[in-house]
Amino acid sequence: MIIDMLRKIEAEQMVLAAVRSSHGEDPIRIAADRTIERAFGWLFFLTSSATAAPARGPSNFPRQVIVNRYSSQIVASTIEHTPEQFMDIYEELLAQHEAHEDDRRLTTSTAAEWKQWWERRVARRAVQSGLYQIGGKEKGR
Repeated sequence: MIIDMLRKIEAEQMVLAAVRSSHGEDPIRIAADRTIERAFGWLFFLTSSATAAPARGPSNFPRQVIVNRYSSQIVASTIEHTPEQFMDIYEELLAQHEAHEDDRRLTTSTAAEWKQWWERRVARRAVQSGLYQIGGKEKGR
C-alpha cells in the first residue's frame, strides 16, 4: 500500500497559504532554522519580521503550527504552549485517535455511535488545550 505523504516544502507552502488566508496578509514567514520534525510531520515557527525569531506579543496569526504529513492537517493553538508541550498534546491526541480506530473494531455498539462519542471526547481535549485546525473546519476558537 502506498501512502501519499507531504514533503516538507509542500507543508511549508500549505502553512503560509492557510495562515495568510485565515489571518490576513501579514508578511508571515517560517523560521526555517527552528523547524522540528517528528514522525507525524513538522512543527513550524512563524514570524512576521525579517528575523528568524518567532513573533512575540499580540498578533493575528499563530506563532507555532503543526502539519501532519499523512493527513495534511494544520493545527495551531490559542494557548502559548512550549514547543514540547504543543507536540506532546498533539501526539497524545493522535494516539487516542489511533487507539479508538483499533478499539472500534472490537466494540458491540454501532460504529457510528462509537465514532461520534470518541470524536467528541478527542475534540473536547483539543479545545481544552487550545488546539484548532487551520483550513477546513476550525473548531475551538
